[in-house]
Amino acid sequence: MTIISNARLAMPALAAGMAVLLILTGHAEARPSTKSFTCEDAREFVNQQGAVVMDTKSSRVYRRFVSNRSYCSAFELIEWHFVPTKSGSCSLKICEEPLGKDDKFKFGG
Repeated sequence: MTIISNARLAMPALAAGMAVLLILTGHAEARPSTKSFTCEDAREFVNQQGAVVMDTKSSRVYRRFVSNRSYCSAFELIEWHFVPTKSGSCSLKICEEPLGKDDKFKFGG
């Protein structure tokens, strides 16, 4: 009976701990915006992180930027993507799959 009683007493504490954990992890840090950086600072931030998802125009428009090709899959290449920053338009590296000769038909080209 003692084990069952202890288990019943521990359940509310466990539930409260889980609720606190969910609250803390449920409010994940928002994605940084490219518009809050100068171009130089945005490039440095990406280089420090290696790969990072950042908002580009609004919180609904975001992109994954990388410092080098090691953050891309084997089939992707580095391309430059222009984004707005505090200091104007800035090019950051992204991973993109190269278009093959048959891919132009998939995109209406």
